[in-house]
Amino acid sequence: MALRNIVSWLAVLLLCAVASAQPGPPATARAIGPVSPVEAGGQGLVAVEVTIAPGLHAQSSKPLDDNYLPFAVTPPDTSGIKWLASVYPEGVVHEYKLLGKLSIYEGTVIVFLPFTNPSQGALAPAGPVKVSMQMCDDKVCFPPVELSATIAPATAADKAVFAGFDWSKVGSQLTPANPPASATAVKPPSASGMKLFGVPVETAGTPLVLIVALLAGLIFNLMPCVLPVLPLKAAGFYEASQHNRARSLLLGAVFSAGIIATFAALALLILVGGQQWGSLFQQAWFVWGMVIVLVAMAGSMFGLWVVRVPVGLYTIEPKHDTLGGNFLFGILTALLSTPCTAPLFPAVLLWAAKQPTWLGVTAMATVGVGMALPYFLLSAAPEIARKLPRTGPWSELIKQTMGFLILGTAAYLASQYFLPFPTLLWGVVAVAAVATVYLPIAAWRLTRSTPNAVVFGGIGAAALAVTLACVLLLVPAVKWEHFSDKALADARARNQPVLVKFTANWCGNCQYIEGSVYTRDDVAKALAGKNVLLLKVDITSAGAPGSELLRQLNPAGGIPLTALYWPGEPEPRQLTSIYTAGTLIEQIAEVK
Repeated sequence: MALRNIVSWLAVLLLCAVASAQPGPPATARAIGPVSPVEAGGQGLVAVEVTIAPGLHAQSSKPLDDNYLPFAVTPPDTSGIKWLASVYPEGVVHEYKLLGKLSIYEGTVIVFLPFTNPSQGALAPAGPVKVSMQMCDDKVCFPPVELSATIAPATAADKAVFAGFDWSKVGSQLTPANPPASATAVKPPSASGMKLFGVPVETAGTPLVLIVALLAGLIFNLMPCVLPVLPLKAAGFYEASQHNRARSLLLGAVFSAGIIATFAALALLILVGGQQWGSLFQQAWFVWGMVIVLVAMAGSMFGLWVVRVPVGLYTIEPKHDTLGGNFLFGILTALLSTPCTAPLFPAVLLWAAKQPTWLGVTAMATVGVGMALPYFLLSAAPEIARKLPRTGPWSELIKQTMGFLILGTAAYLASQYFLPFPTLLWGVVAVAAVATVYLPIAAWRLTRSTPNAVVFGGIGAAALAVTLACVLLLVPAVKWEHFSDKALADARARNQPVLVKFTANWCGNCQYIEGSVYTRDDVAKALAGKNVLLLKVDITSAGAPGSELLRQLNPAGGIPLTALYWPGEPEPRQLTSIYTAGTLIEQIAEVK
């Protein structure tokens, strides 16, 4: 107890520094009143909705320790209105490493203020509602925060907030009258609605989450988003296989360690630094740095460095047959896979964000273990790749083919700042066109074999045909509107269903969904039939409109993510990672 008190007092002294570090307000509040004045002798309800910033929580209305201040809502002094006892949600008990066991609120908190009208005429509550609370993070608690919100009449979009309020909680304070239809409300929404094999994320146990994290890592290897890293993995495995089994296994272990270490480091950025998954790709310096590295690697595979790079620099060039080189390539492989999320991964991210740092990092590192596992197992069986030539013309042609794949990745990353999807793929088309001409000439020059020239020319032509088809055929069948908070709020107010799609140019999985789902006529017809408003949140660059909404839906971030705001439902349904057209059509059919 003494330690806890000391921590609380230190928090007071450090308030200014902590407050300046927060990216936005710690909490916001709004007060929602009845649609119309309440008749004499009737009763009504005001809902106060408080949204707490990600990474923070508030002491509940019933703290477990007297040293903490309770969450309290004070109604305005409205003439003629008799306020009854406020109805607070139950706090969630959570144990923190430094703060101990606390009863807390986090996310969205709804407090209900019931009232009666004992006067002779119709009245509506008016004035500011006061909210006081004590905010904490996972390490310290801060001095009290006070908010104010003026009561505004409920709109159609607020109907769900009032559906299902239990008037029996008010008890004997009520007069014998039926509550008006506008004065009903629901319990506060759950934190996410995400589940792991049917178990809510908030209650999932550590063993289950670690198993799911391992599976998520394995699935990462099958996602369109990791296609750019396949040449790196293939080159690494090919180099490792040239050694004996022990050496090959060691190189595989070091490569895997680079992947796992990167996932752990990214976890620290998310859980401690407040970043979101994939946010590095919103930074121009990072993307252009990756482009430079990839171009340099491709040049190495074409043998350019032998001529153009000074000997002093050549000695530090990472190679797949060295321990340091494998570790660096593991890091690069992990970084190139982070723009998107795989199935199961968003739930693991959300769970990790709510755990002590060491446990959250462990869960995220386990995802890295799953992603690295196939490569590590292959490195234990080097004879699989030894059927490929180790040296000579074919070996050189394989390296140069991989070089074009890496150049295509660099072109994709560079184009995102100039062109929208799928137009940005013209950069990849250009690389494929060069490969179509270069590879057969190189094959003929190195092997003097017409069949070899045809094979490698065919590889380039296939890549060119696929990328060109993507540019020409991936035309959306739906019309997107740019996201704004007002557009979402207005649509909700008029009870219109809304689909919000979070995407980015650098997210390969997002573009896969765009091409496989939203180019289909049956999807467009289903959306139009229910008059669904389509809003796109493009977070290619940091600070884009809708970024804060993504943080609210999943504090740890991660795209692709699609939020479905259906009328009558207080929380949006979430489609995380990759989904099919059939899944979306099924969800649309449930719009009432």
